[in-house]
Amino acid sequence: VVSQMDKYVVKELQDVNKTLDQIGKGQFEENITDSKCKEFQELSDYVNKMSKSLAENNKRMAYVLGKTNLYIGTYAYNLQEKVLYTTEHIPEILSVEKEKVQQWHSNKDGFTELMDMIKKNAVPDEAGVYLYGDKYIRIEELVNENEIFGVVMDITADIRKRREIEEERDVDLLTGLFNRRGLDNRLNRLFEKPDALGYYAMI
Repeated sequence: VVSQMDKYVVKELQDVNKTLDQIGKGQFEENITDSKCKEFQELSDYVNKMSKSLAENNKRMAYVLGKTNLYIGTYAYNLQEKVLYTTEHIPEILSVEKEKVQQWHSNKDGFTELMDMIKKNAVPDEAGVYLYGDKYIRIEELVNENEIFGVVMDITADIRKRREIEEERDVDLLTGLFNRRGLDNRLNRLFEKPDALGYYAMI
């Protein structure tokens, strides 16, 4: 009886747990092999369908994001687990080697430390935008209890282009000083934080 239990129950459970562990680490191509037990076969079929669905959804998301002109990456993780899921543009946006991101997939600590570091360099007057090296990165996160889903975008080109337009609009080309519109905009921003205004003199 014991040997039969080991063969048809314990080993089957071990195989199922091993495959679920791999799926939990993002290995969505993993499948459970055919079982000799009807009940375990039904469970195996269900797990295999779930794994296939996750893999297809992951590919669809990566495909859609890859067709946009923007560098957009997404990530997801559970605060109580080590596993991290990312899409293909994350290494390029964060200027990190793909091998490093692969390591993060099984242990997210390095990723969360990097994100915390980036978030310390918030760009003034730009909600959710951070300066990361010579890049401007936008980070949006959706938090649902312990689940974190985030979107990261490299908006460097947009920020620089907008600032060029604003400078051409607000600065006199001959003197390099603010024109009337530029001065008004600058003063409005200063008066939004009167405590930090200090003392100024104008002629």
